[in-house]
Amino acid sequence: MDVGPRLPDRQSGANRHLAGLTAFVASAPVTWHNQPMISVHILYPKTDDSTFDMDYYCSTHMPMLADALGDACKGWGASAVGAGAWEAIGWAHVESQEALDAALKEHGAAIMGDVPNYTNVQPAMVIGQVAR
Repeated sequence: MDVGPRLPDRQSGANRHLAGLTAFVASAPVTWHNQPMISVHILYPKTDDSTFDMDYYCSTHMPMLADALGDACKGWGASAVGAGAWEAIGWAHVESQEALDAALKEHGAAIMGDVPNYTNVQPAMVIGQVAR
């Protein structure tokens, strides 16, 4: 059965297919210089009166965070959440907890001071080691 073009696996060159769709499947944890990377998720709760300016968040706030992290920032993004408990979620991949801690020590006040420019809620942060 032909399931369409095959895309190579990022780690091993193998191909993966799921229900007729081709997908990349990493075969090892994501690392940076042989050290596990961390993911930082910033969650913005949805309330009856919450507001969130996604344009500002993506064009100003998240680039501010990425600049504060410097070369330790390996990528970032944001999602508008349509339903549930969250208004929006931002994320960044950072090379290490130490790099995140250093950036927040130096720039954390400015980053948190910018929050009222795009939302009226207090964000929650979840940090974890990237497994894949």
